[in-house]
Amino acid sequence: MSVQNDEALHKVLFNIQQQAVNAEKALRAVSMQQASRAREKRLVQLTRAELESIPDDGEGALYNGVGKMFIKVERKDLLDDLTKQEKSLLEDLVALEKKQAFMKKEVANAQGNLRDVFQSRN
Repeated sequence: MSVQNDEALHKVLFNIQQQAVNAEKALRAVSMQQASRAREKRLVQLTRAELESIPDDGEGALYNGVGKMFIKVERKDLLDDLTKQEKSLLEDLVALEKKQAFMKKEVANAQGNLRDVFQSRN
């Protein structure tokens, strides 16, 4: 009977440890995605700020990078595109914050389950 209990306990511990490891990996991935989106958002903000600081006298041409080439674009279109990108990145950041909070709860639950198993064993 004791051997069966030990085997069952090992299986439960293994499953809980796997859940904890997977949750921690997912949490790290979400944190990396968050940092990446934040950098992209900052880059878009700086680009837009620079474009807005340049006087609109109609003489300077603006180009948008597409793959390995550049396409001439209107100032208004480029600023609108940057605004859309910033809005999209902001939405991504909000979603990633929610996902990060969920993953933190998952990690805490898995660690709590491990503690409970070890405390019940003693």
